[in-house]
Amino acid sequence: MSRRLLRRRCAGLVLVCGLAVAARGHGADPEKLEELAAALRRAPDDPALLVAQARLLVEHGDHGVARRNLDRVDALAPGAYPTDDVRGLLLFDEGDLSGAADLLDRAVLRAPAEIEPRLWRARVRRALGRRDAALEDYLAVWRATSRPTGDLTLEVAEALVAGGRTADAAAVLQRGIASVGQVPSLLVRLIDLEVARGRPADALPWAEAMQSRSARPEPWMARRAELLELAGRADEARAAWTQLDAHLARLPNLERGSPALRPVVERVARARASSVTPISPVR
Repeated sequence: MSRRLLRRRCAGLVLVCGLAVAARGHGADPEKLEELAAALRRAPDDPALLVAQARLLVEHGDHGVARRNLDRVDALAPGAYPTDDVRGLLLFDEGDLSGAADLLDRAVLRAPAEIEPRLWRARVRRALGRRDAALEDYLAVWRATSRPTGDLTLEVAEALVAGGRTADAAAVLQRGIASVGQVPSLLVRLIDLEVARGRPADALPWAEAMQSRSARPEPWMARRAELLELAGRADEARAAWTQLDAHLARLPNLERGSPALRPVVERVARARASSVTPISPVR
């Protein structure tokens, strides 16, 4: 690679890194595409900028221009600037799973410490039905990620559940919650997973977290009472249903009969009629 080309490549790295991180998983942002286009007008032969634009164009669905960018990079810097990962994304987006897998294999072999090619290879392998191989990649990505996002947490957890490793999936979800906070999607998945694992008591703190975070806490008050029932804590369940019944009784009639609360009212009525947790109606 010429010194001029190397200088241009280095000059674009700060912009490229920021754009790649911002765009990942969110689709192509027109403002970012325009920012890259402006940068390329100033440095039309910068391989880093061309690859970054190609990546965004794949997300935007403009495969033709993306391919031309990648071909140009390979012509400008043969073998010096890898394009296999972006080409792999392009083929994956087009439904060529086998072709995408081959390219992403090469990308991972070339840069085994890079997270993004391995994550995309995990997705391709999952789509190909290669569950164990996909899980291997997901776990490598997970171990290499210091601050996992909520989306990555859910994706890795689902891969673990598919592999029958539900305890590990629960641990992944808990780490994700520690990283990004009590995001409802993570909390709800962890509650459902703990119940599926036969550990309703372990789901209780997460249900209580959802109750405290929700603008409409009543459904989670009911969920907490149900979890207490499942955990065999009948007295606490009865008290929880009674508390919820009293809470509902204090609400205006129109609010209590709203579509959001009608199912909760019905659940309280069923609990009142149940021999497991009989409660007295609030007067």
